[in-house]
Amino acid sequence: MSCFESNCLLPRFPEIKVYSLDLTNLANSSSAYRFTYLNGSNNLNQIEIRMNLTMNLGTYNPNPYGLLVDRIDVSAQMMVNTSYVFSDYLTKQLTSFGSVVEKVGPAPVNPFPDTYFGKNDSVVGSAQSTSAIYFPPKEWLNYTLNFELYYTPDKYLGLLKDPTVLELADGCGITSRYKPPGRPMQIHYTATSQIGALKWLNYAPSLSNGLKIRCPFSQDQIDGVINYTEQGYSVEDAIKIVFEGAQIPPPNSSQSQSSDASNSTSSSTSSF
Repeated sequence: MSCFESNCLLPRFPEIKVYSLDLTNLANSSSAYRFTYLNGSNNLNQIEIRMNLTMNLGTYNPNPYGLLVDRIDVSAQMMVNTSYVFSDYLTKQLTSFGSVVEKVGPAPVNPFPDTYFGKNDSVVGSAQSTSAIYFPPKEWLNYTLNFELYYTPDKYLGLLKDPTVLELADGCGITSRYKPPGRPMQIHYTATSQIGALKWLNYAPSLSNGLKIRCPFSQDQIDGVINYTEQGYSVEDAIKIVFEGAQIPPPNSSQSQSSDASNSTSSSTSSF
């Protein structure tokens, strides 16, 4: 059989495997996270969360020759375990945490309360290679990509009823009714490669697979955020105190100090 007949001139698609998603940045003070609000509001139901993480991958080149891949794109989805998240027996709802509900803000109105329950496979981040990668023949090559985690709660359900948020809450044991609390969470990923040798075919091969991740937060960190929130701190300030060691005055302390100062002087000023 000739080389042309066996298609040996066409490169075979390399196998791409995601080993892990390094979540340690979520739980230490070096994490580069950003919170922004949509529509200029301070309502946590409209918050956008972004976080820079590291994705560890390996690629096997099955070809008898080296292969230059121009670009690799990876998209990740959180797969909600509906058997747990929507079971009143296995989990409790985040709306049962009164102090958290108070801080989140008014929940949106679901215009389809009987038919709309949100997505159970929302995209939670992506990674892209910044330059071409050379893969040697018939070998595995391990490497890392910068992974940007991003998420905004469902606009109809809000933060406390969003399926992805509920999955994370149960995975971290916050809402778990079972013992021991918490469980692995499933990430589904799709990897697409741009290979120069296949450009003339207008073809970018892709493959999908999954991996399990554990909650990146310790129980002390989770309890700390909840406790500071119950003391009246905003959720953002509670996160900064627990994860960054930020020194933030107790709620209303600046108002109290301003009131004391105004009582001891003739001028009437306040500072918030």
